[in-house]
Amino acid sequence: MSTFVPRNEEEVCEVVRWAAAQREALAVSGSGSRAGFGYEVNSNHGISLKEMSGIRDYDPRELVLTAAVGTPLAEIHAALTENGQQLAFEPPDPSVLFGSAGAGTLGGVFLGNQSGPRRIHAGAARDHILGVRAVNGRGEMWKSGGKVIKNVTGYDLSKLLAGSWGTLSIITEISCKVLPASGASTVGVAVDNITTALALLIRIASSSLSPTGLAYVPQTPGAEDAFMADIRGHCLLRFEGTDSGVMERIAAASQLLNQAARPRVWAGNESNAIWRALRDAAPVAASPVVLKLSLPPTWAPAVADALAARQIYAWYLDTGGAWFWIGVESAAAVELVQALRDLLRTVGGSVVIMRAPAATKSAISVLTPQPPALAALTGRLKQSFDPLGLFNPGRLYPV
Repeated sequence: MSTFVPRNEEEVCEVVRWAAAQREALAVSGSGSRAGFGYEVNSNHGISLKEMSGIRDYDPRELVLTAAVGTPLAEIHAALTENGQQLAFEPPDPSVLFGSAGAGTLGGVFLGNQSGPRRIHAGAARDHILGVRAVNGRGEMWKSGGKVIKNVTGYDLSKLLAGSWGTLSIITEISCKVLPASGASTVGVAVDNITTALALLIRIASSSLSPTGLAYVPQTPGAEDAFMADIRGHCLLRFEGTDSGVMERIAAASQLLNQAARPRVWAGNESNAIWRALRDAAPVAASPVVLKLSLPPTWAPAVADALAARQIYAWYLDTGGAWFWIGVESAAAVELVQALRDLLRTVGGSVVIMRAPAATKSAISVLTPQPPALAALTGRLKQSFDPLGLFNPGRLYPV
């Protein structure tokens, strides 16, 4: 496959106009760190944005950063850390699931709408996009939003691209909001079943304690590293802020939960390591197939029952029970995915295959199939942005 490597927006437009004239599809990529998600793109030509890199504008006082789409996340994190700031939505490191080198690019994070455990507090990646510059399937530049947090001009099309995985337009530049970073501590409450764990998570989520992480990692058979063994069998509650404020909320949480015994507390680097592991799906990453369910938290026990009936024990809850991560063997994956989709269909839940061998993905869709009305709307959006179907055909749905 031949690959174009443009260095600026004008060259991106030229490549797309050539592809449109020749009716040639393009596999759109950055660093390739998330290439393991979805399907192989059906194309003889590619366009790599890895050379479109660099922070274009960053004033820590304004809490806004603008960078080219191919800017490595490592570069973004370094600049923010130097100024005591962060991408608050906590983007995952794809190397854990996909074996890639490095943490990927800013564009990959937003095009995949990749968020971590802090989503319950700070929102998803798309909630942090302020504006984009992009090229549509006609080779035309367009832009949406701007470089300020309060921006109300026009339709907010920039958020529409989040989660599109490069199928609607080629983003060239992204402006996003950043937030101050603060110290964190994690409270671990020993729990031996999902019903009790879920009640605890809901109670804390409904309180005024403002947790920035709520997870449950159950006990599981089998040996593993000491770090994972240490957090298993616990509900994990993260609190961030000043040292005194965090300690006050830990005390209030213990009182709210009527904990007779003093709960475990991890602080500083130990706390950060826990949430990095949960962010990157480390508790289930050893399994060949990794699933991510989005569901009403009250349905989590039904999912756990379905797993127990199949003797599947690699799983954990995140974001207060709204995310259910599962690791499963390839032989059991197709039947399990279909069963879980049937279970969650009436409540609007979804089952996404985050990682799997090609044979598994060819047997069942990576994404939960859309209802007809939503599928029709998706098709009309694709037609509006990319009328010839040039960008990443087959990436999300096999063709």
